Amino acid sequence: MVLKRIKWAPLEKPWAELVARYCIFVARHPWPFIVVPCILTAILSSGIFLNFKIVRGVYYLYSPLEARWKAEEAVFGENWASDDNHFYPGKDVLRRRGLYLIVQAKDGGDVLRREHAAQFLETLKWVTSAKFLSSEGKRFSYSDVCLHFQNECFSNTHARLIADVYSKGDQDHFNMTYPLYYTRFATEPIDVSRTLGGVTLNGDRVASAKAWLVLFQLKHHQSKMERLSADFENAVVRAIEAGAAPGPLLDIFYFHSDTFEQELANENKRLTPM
Repeated sequence: MVLKRIKWAPLEKPWAELVARYCIFVARHPWPFIVVPCILTAILSSGIFLNFKIVRGVYYLYSPLEARWKAEEAVFGENWASDDNHFYPGKDVLRRRGLYLIVQAKDGGDVLRREHAAQFLETLKWVTSAKFLSSEGKRFSYSDVCLHFQNECFSNTHARLIADVYSKGDQDHFNMTYPLYYTRFATEPIDVSRTLGGVTLNGDRVASAKAWLVLFQLKHHQSKMERLSADFENAVVRAIEAGAAPGPLLDIFYFHSDTFEQELANENKRLTPM
């Protein structure tokens, strides 16, 4: 028995004729098929320009557009310690302008040893008194960008007081307690736990510590001041990385307002094909 191939395609001929007519029409009238798509593309792309918003910072880039934390963070940004009139030491918001320094002993030992405490004081003095060059070519220092408290530039007085006690070997006379240290030289108790890390105790007294933590809070209530504060952060960081900071017995680590964004940008450059 011979099987015959059955071919049934009722739409093939009309479809072929339709496509043939379409091709002939396009060949005779090409311009509408060039101009119309261009105009349509421009119209549909207008939303990019009308609603386009540049997002700076990885926190916003990887967050939902209507994330609740953005509104809450905006409240802090508008009302919290942005200028000298709204500043109280210790009440800091991480996403403000500020430079954190963590100072450890190079041998991993106690940072409250006499020589180490003295070098820590030198480091604090260097940060607050060193002259740096801004992006506009002007020389400036910490006093030009610092926030003020009680008419003075905030300079981590609590850390200075503790370091001064240990640098002079007077800790036995001052009874340095933890976590709060009460002294007649300060109007409020010093929260030692905010300044010293890796603390070991002898009863309720501080016996040793592994690290210092200090924060230099900066102005950012104007665009010019914002840029100058950023220049200060970057200048101190460059000096630390270049080994210009005093204290040969100490290791200094840093974190500032743009550290995360800058390191992410550097990694992107490193991973980008040449």
